[in-house]
Amino acid sequence: MTDAMERLERIGQAMAHAGFYPHPVDGIERRDTHISMVFLAGSWVYKLKKPVDFGFLDFTTFEARRRFCQREVALNQRLSHGVYDSVVEIREEAPGAFSMGSRGEVVEVAVRMRRLPDAWCLQTILTESGVDGASSSKRLETSLEALGESLGRFYERSEGSPVIDAFGMPDRVAFNMEENFQQVDPFVGSLIPSDRWEVIREVSRAFFRDRQGLLLRRVAEGRIRDGHGDLRTDHIYLEEDGSIQIIDCIEFNDRF
Repeated sequence: MTDAMERLERIGQAMAHAGFYPHPVDGIERRDTHISMVFLAGSWVYKLKKPVDFGFLDFTTFEARRRFCQREVALNQRLSHGVYDSVVEIREEAPGAFSMGSRGEVVEVAVRMRRLPDAWCLQTILTESGVDGASSSKRLETSLEALGESLGRFYERSEGSPVIDAFGMPDRVAFNMEENFQQVDPFVGSLIPSDRWEVIREVSRAFFRDRQGLLLRRVAEGRIRDGHGDLRTDHIYLEEDGSIQIIDCIEFNDRF
């Protein structure tokens, strides 16, 4: 474990206590991904970036983590409102003593977000209600129609340019695909069944070979836009008043 990761773990231990936060906290839950350490603390969420380098992202320096935290807040405000609050500083007031106060050296940063109830998550809603006409509610149907309209408006106004167009060219698509294969390959046989992996890889390559014209046509028609990059049901929240919140876009890699 690197020194930066060890320090992050010590910060995580401090953030597991209610007294760390400058607001009332009635419970704390930690959730980890391969790139983030997330703390659900009362009505707020704090998301720290781990000092890792996976090739497609590099968070190994403090400057990079600060920059990408700031970018995460700015980019995610495009498809959400009132969720991404700010980038907060974490300081070391004394050796091993961390806080969000005003004293000491700034040693880490975190994205601060308003906490959204799990019950509003589209993935949860679909799991509980199903997606067929018989079991889906009218409210869900209306919400999904509104989601489509919202995304349509977003794509219409999203930035497009020759630089962005280049990310949709076949050579860039091929690079992303093969990079993914290379980074996953060490885990084939242990985490991913070999036979399934071969099918995924060959079908992907076959689609790419057979659809060169489609990729080029999308570029020519101006369909390559600066979008979300990771639009999944667990990143979409449907509020009770009908508002739609889309969070957790990719901020760390323009190719994606």
